[in-house]
Amino acid sequence: MHRPPEALEAPDFTLPDVDGQPVRLRELRGKLVFLNFWATWCPPCRLEMPSMERLYQTFKETAFAMLAVSIDRQGVEAVKPFMQELQLTFPALLDEKSEVARQYGLRGLPTTYLIDPEGRLIGAAVGGRDWDRPEAKALIAGLLRQASGAAGDPALSPSLAGR
Repeated sequence: MHRPPEALEAPDFTLPDVDGQPVRLRELRGKLVFLNFWATWCPPCRLEMPSMERLYQTFKETAFAMLAVSIDRQGVEAVKPFMQELQLTFPALLDEKSEVARQYGLRGLPTTYLIDPEGRLIGAAVGGRDWDRPEAKALIAGLLRQASGAAGDPALSPSLAGR
């Protein structure tokens, strides 16, 4: 996980989910947001999805939100069956024209951003990750503690850069 030299505001967006409901990033202020860009045709994306689901299940009852933004041009016709096949329950959003992906300067898939409760980009990872790793869970837990004002200064662990 790469930490930017200074926390920049995450570009706001509104995208439909697979049920057609609009989701706006700004409405998640107050939560730590795990923002993942992916596609159904991307093998590393497919590989990391089950561990993302487990991470989501671990933290979904906290001040944590996960958004998986698909850049599939086929939209819901490709994404909904994919989500069902892998039994993924986190919110999947549709960016069929890659407009939001361009706002974020996407350079590869999958790409994950962490956005703090104030809406600032605080971490980025390009490429598939194993979100089951203890370091990944410790990172999220530490950032949630920090956001709630608990003691400790969790640094974004460079060990998350590994696969």
